[in-house]
Amino acid sequence: MKKLAFVIAVAIASLGSAQAQTQAPAANPLRFVVGAGLTAGGDKLATAEYANGGSIDVRAGGMIAFLAGVDYRVNQQFSFQGTVGFHVDQASAKNGDVTFKRFPIEVLGYFHPSDKMRIG
Repeated sequence: MKKLAFVIAVAIASLGSAQAQTQAPAANPLRFVVGAGLTAGGDKLATAEYANGGSIDVRAGGMIAFLAGVDYRVNQQFSFQGTVGFHVDQASAKNGDVTFKRFPIEVLGYFHPSDKMRIG
C-alpha cells in the first residue's frame, strides 16, 4: 500500500514539474506555488495496536503533505523557491489515536539551462 502511495506521489510531482517547466518565464518574477502529495517511508515513530489484534505504524515520512510558497525568478538562468508545508500521519481507533505532525520549511535554488528545463 505504501509503495503504491509513493508511486502516485512521484507521478503527481513529475506532472506538476513538467507543467512548470514548459511555461515561458513570466514578466512578473514572483509566482505563487502550492502543492500536495502522498508520502511514504521514514522512521517508525510508534505502533498503534488495535483490540482485534491488528496494528499500524506511524512513520515520520508517511501519509500526506501540503505546501505553499513563492518562486522568485532572479534572472533568465536562476530562480529560488521557498515553501512552508504541513506533513501529517496518524492512526485512529475508538479508544485513542496517535498523530505525527510537522511543518517543513524549504528553500530551493534552481539553474535554468533552457526555458523548458531547470535543475535544483
